[in-house]
Amino acid sequence: MRYQLTAILLLINSARVLGQYDTYSMNEQAAIDSNGANNLYLNFNNLNYLRNHEYFNKIWDGYTLFGTQLNPQLSYYPNARLRIDGGVWINKEFGREKIKVQPTFSVKWNSEKGKNIFLFGNILGNINHNFLDPIYDYERLITFRNEYGSQWLHHSKYLQHDLFIHWDNMIQRGDTFQESFVAGYTAKIMLLKKSSFQLSVPVQAYLNHRGGQINITNKNLITLANSAMGLSLAKKKKEPAKSFINEWRIEGYYVTYKDLSPNKDQLYKDGDALMGNFLLKTRTGIDIMLTYWRSNQFMSALGNPLYQNVSSIGQAYFPEYRELLFIRFIWDKKLFDHFYAHFRLEPYYSIDESMFEYSYSLFISYRQNFLLKKNVK
Repeated sequence: MRYQLTAILLLINSARVLGQYDTYSMNEQAAIDSNGANNLYLNFNNLNYLRNHEYFNKIWDGYTLFGTQLNPQLSYYPNARLRIDGGVWINKEFGREKIKVQPTFSVKWNSEKGKNIFLFGNILGNINHNFLDPIYDYERLITFRNEYGSQWLHHSKYLQHDLFIHWDNMIQRGDTFQESFVAGYTAKIMLLKKSSFQLSVPVQAYLNHRGGQINITNKNLITLANSAMGLSLAKKKKEPAKSFINEWRIEGYYVTYKDLSPNKDQLYKDGDALMGNFLLKTRTGIDIMLTYWRSNQFMSALGNPLYQNVSSIGQAYFPEYRELLFIRFIWDKKLFDHFYAHFRLEPYYSIDESMFEYSYSLFISYRQNFLLKKNVK
């Protein structure tokens, strides 16, 4: 790949960096309460969103997403390590009459020592996978909230990982459309872990497949792969109350795209990019993140279209190289018990287009569990 040597130097020097911003207020929780055996709960999850793109470029549209999502569920614990959830997900977009409704169901099982959680049904998807935005758009939290399949989550001192398959579209014999699924893996390998200092290797990859054998269609089989690997360095202040900067984080990533289809229909067969970030977590609660992106023939079916080297709005525009510089202001806060807010302002400058644009987002979430009945047998 074109950037391999530069990527190695980047990881050694940490000259250009990238980090994952915190989204605790929006992340779903996978933990199983060992004290809940034989109990029945009502889980209530509400997400309110406003996301606005002030974009006028040739790559991606300017638009607004504004609405609310509700997900009430019943949760039953047959024992201390098993949880069964069933409910309904409702999405109401403000300004549109139609309401989206989907059933939700999942079985979660916790290993004996608590390091592994296995899920079947609704998995912890979108931002919970911790993919980089260029390969897995965090806006999927709004537009593709529910992911169905199976998942293995692992959490230990030196390794965190997420292995999953999300079955997006099933086919039956004679269907005129393609089946589609995503198989992915993310991991954080801890090389050095101290109370105020961490050094880790993030690894991310997935396959996006569309095809089928029993359907009737003239469309070619498509398999696209995206991956990212990097080095992360984080430093926390020992006495954060006395300093304006509580924590800083530096990361560098090498990001790839590859068309693995037998008959390659995509504009580019492969591509890659360098991505870097420098994150400052301040005493005010406002985080500041500088991001640099430079890509060559990069594509991603599930990533943020803004980073790609091909227009996603039907224009005949496909720059071979793309270079972007972001500065993000992020506020992620627990306001009250069970009530959270997340705001971000994301201006960026397109170096190749000499264009300045911005977007902003506000998420308000409420989640709480209510005990309905004890010792249900």
